[in-house]
Amino acid sequence: MTQPIRALFCDLDNTLCDNTRSLRQSLDLVIPWIRERYPAVTAETIHRVFREINDKHWGDYDHSPLRGIQDPIEVWIHIATEIFEHLGISDTELAERTGGRFQDIWLEHYFAYDDTIPVLRCLKPEIPIVLITNGNTAIQWRKIRQCGLDSFLDAVLISQETGVSKPDPRIFQHALALASVAPAEALMVGDHAGMDILGAKAVGLQTAWMHRPGRVITEPDPLPDYYVATMDEVRDIFQQSILSLAQSS
Repeated sequence: MTQPIRALFCDLDNTLCDNTRSLRQSLDLVIPWIRERYPAVTAETIHRVFREINDKHWGDYDHSPLRGIQDPIEVWIHIATEIFEHLGISDTELAERTGGRFQDIWLEHYFAYDDTIPVLRCLKPEIPIVLITNGNTAIQWRKIRQCGLDSFLDAVLISQETGVSKPDPRIFQHALALASVAPAEALMVGDHAGMDILGAKAVGLQTAWMHRPGRVITEPDPLPDYYVATMDEVRDIFQQSILSLAQSS
């Protein structure tokens, strides 16, 4: 029998907030700057190279040079410079201008999904909620506060701040200690099969694989305990867990 859920652990990007859309919309706004100077480079090519480089760095953050960069602006200048190198462009001034402005443009288009705040508000009095996210400390905190999530979180674990990234077991074990629950009593909700689901399963957590409508996920099925497309479904899983416990008592 599944253990009752006594703590909720959540990923941030593409679980609570729509990072995919915000990155795409922001890139669309800076691409004209690049194509004005280099018209032979297509928007489609820029999008493809951006996805490849962005996914590489954030998908393996522990081994990315970004992990050692504290300043968010320098993070995006580094990414812009690497993109330009892949495109065969040597233009330090444009890389610095593009990367320097991308941070603010991106955050202007960064929003929580409509169901995130209502569900967190509903669950906050019931169980501890811990956010577990890989990435730059300053960037992630700015997103958390901008979306108003901090009021509903009991703890926030950001990989650059903690020194370990998902799927390292230590970051999940840290969350368990903060929530004072056993592994089987915590539910980890995330969109990334490897970092969120397989990482949490390895520690013994219950898992819910988030597949938001419209997102294309190409990773192999990590065989989570639950498949969800909204935070409303996560709330229902918790409530069913409590109901099952009451019925068995």
